[in-house]
Order: sequence, then C-alpha cells, then structure tokens
Amino acid sequence: MAFVNAQLATEISQRNARKDAQENTARGLIATAGVLLTLLIGLANDAGVFRHGTSVIAKGSMIATVVLGALAAGCAMYAIWPRQYDRLGQEALAKFNQAEFLDQAPDRVAGTVVASQISIATTMDRRHGEKGRWVKLSLGLLGAAFVTLVLLAVVLVVDPPPPAPAAPVSILLHR
Repeated sequence: MAFVNAQLATEISQRNARKDAQENTARGLIATAGVLLTLLIGLANDAGVFRHGTSVIAKGSMIATVVLGALAAGCAMYAIWPRQYDRLGQEALAKFNQAEFLDQAPDRVAGTVVASQISIATTMDRRHGEKGRWVKLSLGLLGAAFVTLVLLAVVLVVDPPPPAPAAPVSILLHR
C-alpha cells in the first residue's frame, strides 16, 4: 500500500506540474498576442495602412491579424480562467470524519484512499486535456496571426500605401 500511495502522490504531483506549465504557456500567449497587436496597430498607422488608397489585401491582412491575435489571446485567457472550485476527493474526505469508516481494517481504509487518489488523478487528466485543447487552439490562432502579419508586410513592400498628403506650407512674409 505504501508503494501505491507514493506512486499516486507522484502522479498527482506530475499532473499539477502539467497544469502549471499549461497556464504559464497560456500567459505567454496572452503577452505575445498583446505585444503583437499593440506594435502592429502602431506600425500600421505609421506605414499608412489606414490611409485611403491602401490596397484591400493590406487592409484585409491587417484586420485578419488583429482578429486572429485577439482570438488567440481570448482562447489562452479561457484556458487559465478560474473554474468553479471542486473538491476532487470529496467522497473520501467525508468518510474520514466517520468513526465507523475509520474503525474498519486498515487495508480497507487504505484501499478507499487509493481509490480516491485514482479518481482525483483521472479527473485531473480530463480537466488538463480540456485546458490543453484551448492552449493548442490559441497557439494555432497565434501562428495564423503571424502568417497574416507576414502577408501584410509583403503586401506593404510590393504595393506600398500612397504617401500622406503634405501639410500646407505657410510662408510668412516679413516687412
């Protein structure tokens, strides 16, 4: 029983480490998308993407990059969004306050503890799988945003926007 308890404790610890890694990846995706979108909007304004006469492909690429980046950040946020707390080993914990349960043979009590740990590990696997799907979706969307960003850069090089209208020159005459 000691071996089984130690093995299950290790398994649960590894699952918690995986959850932490998934959430850290999601935080990195949120930061990356935020920086990408902030820089993109500023640089696009400087490059003249918002001017009249800019190619439809450039404007479409800009919109696609912003939308994909925002969706990537949204999926990553959902991956780390706090869920309703659910005590995973709740049935076993309730039994630990019952004298008739604790008065049973030690191997029966230990067996219940092991069954509870297995249930906890299984539930953690399912929840981490759901979280992992959102992180993967976010990664895919961020990759697509980078592709549309490269398309935007190529379009701006091939077909640059028209120059900004010159400001009127005022000449002051001194007498």
